[in-house]
Formats: sequence, structure tokens, C-alpha cells
Amino acid sequence: MFLFFGAHAFSFTDRIYLFDSANPAHYVMHPGRLVSSLCVIWVAGLFAAFDRHMNLLRGVVAVILGIGISAMTISVAALSAAASLVFLLFSPQPRRLTCAAILAFLAVALIYRTHESVASWGGVALVVAIGAVSLVLLRKPEIGGNRGFLVLGGCVLAGLGCGLTVGNLTALSPDVLAAQGFLETGDDLLAGGRHAVTEWPAVHQYDLSHFALKFGLPLVLLALFVVTRPAREDVLVTSAAGAIVLFMDGLLLMDFVLIADHYETPKWSYVQQFALRSRFVEGGFYALLGLSLAGLVRSEWLPLRVAATAYVGLATITPIVWGELSLLTQWWYNARFLSRGVSAF
Repeated sequence: MFLFFGAHAFSFTDRIYLFDSANPAHYVMHPGRLVSSLCVIWVAGLFAAFDRHMNLLRGVVAVILGIGISAMTISVAALSAAASLVFLLFSPQPRRLTCAAILAFLAVALIYRTHESVASWGGVALVVAIGAVSLVLLRKPEIGGNRGFLVLGGCVLAGLGCGLTVGNLTALSPDVLAAQGFLETGDDLLAGGRHAVTEWPAVHQYDLSHFALKFGLPLVLLALFVVTRPAREDVLVTSAAGAIVLFMDGLLLMDFVLIADHYETPKWSYVQQFALRSRFVEGGFYALLGLSLAGLVRSEWLPLRVAATAYVGLATITPIVWGELSLLTQWWYNARFLSRGVSAF
């Protein structure tokens, strides 16, 4: 309920237009973006489920997953593959999660401190930060004796190889994209930041306060989770660590990888491209938001558990019943519109 209807910013009554969902009710996560938004959380759950003894039920789930992934679009398939690789390679101890979170916080604070820092050296700095966080979290995967991972990976690869993704990638090969001027190469690859703007939808590039307004809540919740995390390694610790990497990767692709604006059809500017660019970051955003809250709600410290549960309830219910963009207000507008249509007949 919170992920679908709740307030994902610091105000309980505001729904900031974080991602280009084209949703008239201003709910950021709606059915059209459900798969891409929750993809990272689902992948984390799959890896947790298959990190056990293989049985018939898990085998059936793997086959169904392979069939379903064959119908995924390029963006969702790419995000699923990236999340799978991250959760396979990054299985940290809680102390590693703390170090990774600190590095991520410092990188975001430095890069998005001012508009000038974003536009000048932000892309290069973010690449360095992602590399540093990855080295902290990296651990040699141990999947040789785990048949569950092998079956899951085989079904996923079969689905990707026989589905829409391969066909779409074949039609949109790098040569074709380069010929159309769609994707810049060479020294210009990380130059997207030079087109940084200070208005919607890229207002987060203005300074750190504007970045925090749009993307700060998951980072604050992650900080609370890191401070109060269990002293043992568990699924939430591992998943939160992977979500940090995916969130930072999304910021890099959204803000700094240059997609040219001089190709003929369609002719989109850097700002107009955010309808697509925002899809890179939403998977990591929702993963950090959901996993951090799940960790806080499950906290071994009772006062924190009660406070986190109360927060989820208030942040879910308040936007439904209060505010200009409340769900009740939207229902009233819809009913009034429908009644006018019926009266016209």
C-alpha cells in the first residue's frame, strides 16, 4: 500500500512527480510502471528463495519466470539482468553495507552539492564512486554447488534469448543507434551533465537540497537501517547493499550518459528525454525505499519498530484523505466528470 499510494517524499501530503508515469492521479507507481518499479525487489526475493535446496516448486517458478521474462521490454530485461548480476556478486557483511552507504552518501553530497558540480565533473566522480562502492561490496560468488542458482540462471537466459529482448536489440544495434546519432561515444559519453538544467523535471540537479527533496527519503531511511541493522548478515542487508549500487547506476544513466538530441526522429531535447531517463533510477529508488522500511519495521528495537510502522501508516493514509491531490479528491473529480457525461445523454 505504501509503495503504491503513499508519499515518497518528506511531506505526507505531497506526491512529487519523481518519474514520468503519465499518471493523472499523480501516483508515481501505477500499473504501467509496476514491473520496472518493483523489478529489483522481485529479483532480490528470487535470489533469497533460490539460495536454498532445490525442489520441484522452485523449479516450476524458474520455468514460469523464464516464460514471463521472454515478454519483457528492453528496459525491464536490462534492469533484471543488472540486478541479478549485482545480487550474485555482492553479498556483503553488515560492516560492508555501512561502508558502502557512507561512500554513497558522500558521493551524492559532493556531486549534487551545486549545479556547477553536476554540470562539470559530476559524471566522472559518480563513475569513481560506483567503482569504490562495488569494490567494498564485491565478494567471490559461490554458486557452483547451488543448483537453484544454476536452474534460475538457465531459465532466465533462455527467456531472454528467445523473447522480445533479443529481437529488439537486434533491430536497435549499436551501429544503428550510432548512425542515427542516438548515443554519443568517446569523450562525450559522460557529458550529459553539461546539459544539466535547474527546472522540472531535472530540478534535482540544482543543488543538494533539491536533490534531497526528490530522492532523499530512501537515503535517510537507509541511514536509519544501517545504524540499527542486525549484527548478522541476512537477506535485507544483502539486498539493501545491491540496491545502493543499482540506485547509483541509475543516477549515472539518468543524469550523465549523453543521449544525443540531433537525431531526426524523434527529436527530443535532454529535458524531454527524462521521460525515458527516469526509468533507469526508479528500480534502485523503490528497492532502497522498500527494503530500508522493511528492515526498520522488523527492527529488534521495539520503539524503532513502532515508529517505523506508524510512519508507514501515516505516509500511506494521509495522501489518500488529505491534500489537493488526495485519492478522495481524485475520485470526486472522476465522479463529477462521469456524471456530466451521463447527463449529456
